[in-house]
Amino acid sequence: NVGAHLQDGGSKSVYACVLVGGANNGLGAVVAIEATIQAAEPEAVRRLVSRPLHPNVIRGITHVHAAGPPGILYTVSEQLQVELFDNVINGGVILEGPARAQFAECVTALRHMHRMGVAHRDIKLENIMLSAQGGAAALLPPPAPI
Repeated sequence: NVGAHLQDGGSKSVYACVLVGGANNGLGAVVAIEATIQAAEPEAVRRLVSRPLHPNVIRGITHVHAAGPPGILYTVSEQLQVELFDNVINGGVILEGPARAQFAECVTALRHMHRMGVAHRDIKLENIMLSAQGGAAALLPPPAPI
């Protein structure tokens, strides 16, 4: 069930939704719909979805190539609370302790991605999400194999 359109960027649109049915019933999720696919991205998503989960990488739930027009990929991932960018803009100064902890979590997430053979390619505040507990997680898209 689609709840809201979150943003458009480059070649994708992102929507908030709630999953219905199955083991993830009721789970808040984000669906990215990509009109054009870079050949490397689906492989990178497969690598991260099929590997053991890392606590600082957003959990990819699934990715599906549309049966309709070629070149459309739906990527479903867990939904976290807020972008680090919004937290900085709306919340003002971030204390050194929490900032160091969030930075360290991002570095461990990137190290994990690199060990899985994936480079993120778009590291910015808008692509770092904060969980309800204030922890950071590197966004799954847009990765590419190394």
